[in-house]
Amino acid sequence: MVETATGGAPPAPASGPGGGPLFRKLLVALDLTDNDSRVLGLLASLLKAFPAQLVVVHVVLVGTSVAANAADGSPANDSEQAMLTEMRARVESSLGRPSGGAEFKILHGDPAQRLTEFADHTGCDLLVLSSHRRGVLGRLVRGSVSSDVVATSRRSVLVVGSP
Repeated sequence: MVETATGGAPPAPASGPGGGPLFRKLLVALDLTDNDSRVLGLLASLLKAFPAQLVVVHVVLVGTSVAANAADGSPANDSEQAMLTEMRARVESSLGRPSGGAEFKILHGDPAQRLTEFADHTGCDLLVLSSHRRGVLGRLVRGSVSSDVVATSRRSVLVVGSP
């Protein structure tokens, strides 16, 4: 039996309505142009409390086509291969190697649409992404991916505010 530093047994992982794990698969959207340290820090805490499989994605803003979506997950060029390598390095430097395993994917197209579709397609229990806290003008010009995901996703969504 494993014991905690205080001598008692560690708390049992939280379970869902059916008695199984609360989260089996977490989808984490990283924006490689920003510092996602808050997302990764929260993710480390989540994975300690709820061991789960991890799927880490980055969405490349290109016109969505059948070919781009069919290639989702696999790097389409050297630039996307470098993105996958950077995602893996960021996650592993913050979390080590997640016990539930981790997949790293590149998605193509509109970020909010692709994230919600991919979360549904892969059966993720929780979608984790960051908010950039743009002002009114920034949201007007660039939109808000996190707001769109929250509004359209059929999955649970956790939005982590940026500093």
